[in-house]
Amino acid sequence: MIFPHLRNKGFTLLELMLVVVIMGIMVAASLPVFSGVFAGTRLRTATSSLASTINFAGRLAVTERLCCRVNCDLKEGSYWLTVEKDPVSSPGAYSKLEGHLGRVRLLPQGIKIKQFSTPRGVSGDGEDYILVSPNGKMEKVLLYLGNEKGETYTISISKTFGRVKTFDYEYQP
Repeated sequence: MIFPHLRNKGFTLLELMLVVVIMGIMVAASLPVFSGVFAGTRLRTATSSLASTINFAGRLAVTERLCCRVNCDLKEGSYWLTVEKDPVSSPGAYSKLEGHLGRVRLLPQGIKIKQFSTPRGVSGDGEDYILVSPNGKMEKVLLYLGNEKGETYTISISKTFGRVKTFDYEYQP
């Protein structure tokens, strides 16, 4: 051979393919760990988004001087805002807000409202709502959101000031 020192340098195709297969197995084995991380993130994000919507409903009720409701469909995992149409001529009649603010928001996949506790009672399915009065006061509410890993976050609303708090555990007052 003319260049004998170049003969032993580099990797064979078989060696490279073996390394790729081993790396693929390692990635596949680590996927369940990462999916658990994403489930926790989805739960945290969903809780924060719903709490922000409730806070917005409080500000909207004071600004517009109308009753507002945050409606939740526990079965479908959705929520949306409604406003009292005309408290004088048709009290108790609510309509969805127009545009972006009135759209139905869906909870992320794998997240559900486990329990909805209001002065009207406790529900685990069907529809319920959080009532916000024109002075910004809200009903005392406990909402429990959960994911497929069994983690639970809580949204707590105090009656007096309408203060919305979130907890990264199942809060019991």
